[in-house]
Amino acid sequence: MKIMVAYRAIDGIAGGLEKMSNALMNELCARGHDVHFYTLDNSNAVSYYEMHESINWHKLNIGEYKNKASLMTRIKRQLKTYKILKDVKPDIILAFQDGAFFNTRIASFLCRVPTVLCERISPQHFDYTSAGRHKNLIWQLYRVATKITIQCASYKDMYPTHLQKRLVTIPNPVFVASRYASPSGNNKHKKMLLCAGRFSYQKNQAILTQAFLELAKDYPDWELCFAGVGEMEEDIRALCYESSQVKFLGNVKDMSSLYGASHLFCLPSLWEGFPNALSEALAHGLPAIGFAECGGVRDLIIDGYNGILAEGARDKETLKMSLSKLMRDARLREVYGENAVESVKRYKEDFIFDQWENFIKDVVNT
Repeated sequence: MKIMVAYRAIDGIAGGLEKMSNALMNELCARGHDVHFYTLDNSNAVSYYEMHESINWHKLNIGEYKNKASLMTRIKRQLKTYKILKDVKPDIILAFQDGAFFNTRIASFLCRVPTVLCERISPQHFDYTSAGRHKNLIWQLYRVATKITIQCASYKDMYPTHLQKRLVTIPNPVFVASRYASPSGNNKHKKMLLCAGRFSYQKNQAILTQAFLELAKDYPDWELCFAGVGEMEEDIRALCYESSQVKFLGNVKDMSSLYGASHLFCLPSLWEGFPNALSEALAHGLPAIGFAECGGVRDLIIDGYNGILAEGARDKETLKMSLSKLMRDARLREVYGENAVESVKRYKEDFIFDQWENFIKDVVNT
């Protein structure tokens, strides 16, 4: 089949969305499909993740994607998108996130190409962002999607009834780890509490930083290590400029080694989709902590089995208690870490990629 994957832009972005969908495109190529890739990127854009050599990347290269587009820019983009679709003649478009979906839907409708909206975040984000003011309009526009994929079955009831028949749940693949952590940290001079992800309002790293700093004096052998970059990094640095127990690692290419060297993982997000960093940490045998009100996090962390779900979404005190419980108990970290590996085996990559391929065939043949 000829499959087109659409993004808004990916130039140099090292996010979980980019990593997962890049893996999907590579796998579809390996399975013999003709994969095309559409983005608003400029012609000199590069992918942070290695792409299969046979993927044909169509960079729209009209205007600056980071800025709000003028009416003329939008028209030019639609005309070029229509030309690309007429030339490529894809059997299906997988549009990752609503930006890419809206960028391609008019042209795909005219070209009679079924278009799937691949939603990558929980509807909870409407509760925290300005998009919530337009939620009903956005969901009305979702009616024109052929299908909508979601990442966790628990999200289905958050959508309006008129969309639920269009929803199909496909989680992200979780790859088998190349090495495993030793969460107990026995005989280790320093133990690492790891948090991986973009520094942003969504990821909520400030509350983790505050909670850890209030515990730090009681746990001098622990360090909080952040992997990632983002718009709120300087704000987080400012919270802990006097502490030697907080480290900033930037973007880390070899995350497997970092997971393997860590002893505990925390993702304090307000909302997620299918949190890749969390699933990878669990796959590497790390016990994990997150907030119980965060969709995606509560789907992966089984409280009392592979980690702890702290009450609420912004409750520093419950987060402190959860951190302290596992930071002081090496044996419990070890048990939860062993359970963590087992808990994500249901997301084995071959099984998830089979789901994607079968889903694509079903849409094309309907």
